[in-house]
Amino acid sequence: MEIGASGAWQLTVAEKQRRKRYNLCDYCGDAKHDVLNCPLRPARQAPRFNRQAVMTYEFEAQTESEPEKDHPEE
Repeated sequence: MEIGASGAWQLTVAEKQRRKRYNLCDYCGDAKHDVLNCPLRPARQAPRFNRQAVMTYEFEAQTESEPEKDHPEE
């Protein structure tokens, strides 16, 4: 393992490849389960990214005294 830019421990590329080759858990390296079923992996408490967007539109009512801008004047 090596320390990444964020200061957290990360697996080296060689170790990731070894675990993939031997079908080992990506988190703890055990052969009895995969990373999704790892008993040592901490549960996520909240999603990392919230990918929701809120859009609002405001339309101004056009009064009859204002000329329409889409039609050229004759």
